[in-house]
Order: sequence, then C-alpha cells, then structure tokens
Amino acid sequence: MNNSKNYPSGRNCPDCGREIMLLCAPTINNKSPEIKCRCVIDREEAQRATDIERGRILARDDVRKWVGMGVRYMKYSFKNCITTAANRDAVEAAKEFADAVLDHSGELPGLYFCGDVGTGKTFLACSILNQIIDTCPVSEETALNYAEGCGSHRSTSLLRFYGTAELLQRIRDSYSGNRYRGYDFDDDGPGDDLLNLCMKAKCLVLDDFGAEKVSDWVLEQLYILIEYRYQNCLPLIITSNETPQGIERKLGKRIADRIRSSCRVFPLVGSSQRETAK
Repeated sequence: MNNSKNYPSGRNCPDCGREIMLLCAPTINNKSPEIKCRCVIDREEAQRATDIERGRILARDDVRKWVGMGVRYMKYSFKNCITTAANRDAVEAAKEFADAVLDHSGELPGLYFCGDVGTGKTFLACSILNQIIDTCPVSEETALNYAEGCGSHRSTSLLRFYGTAELLQRIRDSYSGNRYRGYDFDDDGPGDDLLNLCMKAKCLVLDDFGAEKVSDWVLEQLYILIEYRYQNCLPLIITSNETPQGIERKLGKRIADRIRSSCRVFPLVGSSQRETAK
C-alpha cells in the first residue's frame, strides 16, 4: 500500500527530465492534478524576483514624477556628482541630510545652497531627493502591480520639488481658475491646497529661490510657507543665486531671518555639474 501523499504520473518533465508527480492517486473518472516540477517553481520564482526588481524601479520613477522633478533632474545622483575641495562640505551635508530625513523625528536643519549659475545647487538638491526615493521601501505587492502595468503611487505628502517662481504661478493661476500651463505631470488642485501641500511635505525643495518677481502677495505666500515649516521643524532645501544677505535685500528681513534660523548655508563655486548627468 502506498502511504505517500504524492503519486508518480509515469511522465517526465520536458524541461529537466524529472518524473512528474500527482497530488493524489488518479481514479477512473477523475484525473489527479499534477504537482509543479521543481524547475518550473524555480523559473517562476526567478521571474517573480525579476518582476519585483523591475516594478520597484518603475514605482520609484513614478514617485520622482509626482515629486515634481523633470526628466533631467530625475537623473541627478550622488554617484555622478563631481566632488571638489570647493564643494566638499556641501556634498557631505547633502548626503547626511538624505540619510537622516526619513528617520529623523526631531528637528532637522534645512540646507541653503547658494552660488552662481551652474555650480551644482539644483544638482545637489535633486540628488538628495533621488537618494531618499531610492532608499524608500517599495512593497512586493506594489512592485508587482507596477510590473504588470497597473501601479499607481502618487506622492502627496512626503517630498516636493518646485521652482519657486513656478510654484507661485501655479498658486496664482489656481485662484483665478486657470490651469498652470507648465509641466503636465501634476494637478495640485486649488491654491490653498497646493500651498498646504508644500507647507506639510516631509521635505520641500524650493529651487531658484529669489528669482521670482517680488510683490506684496509673493512676500506673503513665501513667508506663510517658510514660517509654517520653521515652526513645525520641517526641513527645507533652498537653492538660490542669492546669498542670505541678498535675499534679505530682495525679500525682506523676516524671510531671510527664518531661512538663517532653519537652514545651514553652503556657498557653491566652481564648474557646472549639469554635464555629468546627461
């Protein structure tokens, strides 16, 4: 008498030659289901692992899109950052910030990168965001959904990237009922919602700060945003062609003082980092 739970089928696997086993003894009117051959299981597990890896890449790229970075900025990484004696402190501070921002429960000082055009300010800011995204966990279920083409992971509260002038234009247009005709990757809703989104994001990047045209309304919006993040210990990354002293002359002492109080300032000089990301 055969007490085994599995029964030989009398057939061999066409791939590996092993005998195919049956789940239970076949009867005259009922064919027993076959047990998957080990080679089939191994192949399916390998394919699943490949799909998970590919899906995680797709999921993270989707997050980059909703964070607000353009395609070029999505490529910026510490791996292709040129570190020199002039920018070493800024690069190290950027790496430390990226490592700390997700796990830090207390106050995390922001970063203020200032310098001439092409000195790597935006490069460092986007490298921080990309590093955070690359280390953020993606579940197997989410990854498999992306691999199957049905993933959706809009990031609404963790990270945000905006050109400052663009952000203000979006807010202004939304109040007047106009859809901002810039990047087409986002739909932030009414101006109050967009401002609130930026106020409460776990990490916010304001790019090209100080390039916006100044008005009382602009000063009010910027102060509301920066003051909220200052009071709630939410980190802020700013890139600007202006030093904090230049920001004070252009935007006033209140805004400049909040930036000095909440951000470490790193002047950047040297050649452009942009060519390295092409």
